[in-house]
Amino acid sequence: MVSKAVACGVSVAALALGIGRPATATTNGRVFYLSVRVHQCLIGTTSPRAKHETVVPCSDAAHNLEVYAIGHGGWGHQTPPTNSFAIARALCLSAYQRTTGRPLPPTGGWQGFWPDPGAETKQYGDKVVCSYRSWPRFGPLGSGWHVH
Repeated sequence: MVSKAVACGVSVAALALGIGRPATATTNGRVFYLSVRVHQCLIGTTSPRAKHETVVPCSDAAHNLEVYAIGHGGWGHQTPPTNSFAIARALCLSAYQRTTGRPLPPTGGWQGFWPDPGAETKQYGDKVVCSYRSWPRFGPLGSGWHVH
């Protein structure tokens, strides 16, 4: 099962994180969910079984996820811990606040991706992908980049 999380809230935990620049996201088409990059817009799903997302231009009003940060959960290439959701939540919410200067708004949510145990963890380690989404209903965000 794919390790995907969907939530909304505020956290003050700080973890190591890389935040990229908008100009780095030019790939379009279907990509493996752990291969997405910061500032890419996606048409994705909340299904925990989904292994691929569609990268689209942020001008595509149908996009429903915006990758705003990629960090590391701290478990290296070992099996993700049982509290990996809490780690990803802390990482993603603190990254959102660092990126925007404010906490996640009540109408905003986050969706995190991290590797399943086994082959994915062996290849991707403790990578955590943080994406912005609408909340509580998962739907299109509209044209443009909304994480600012």
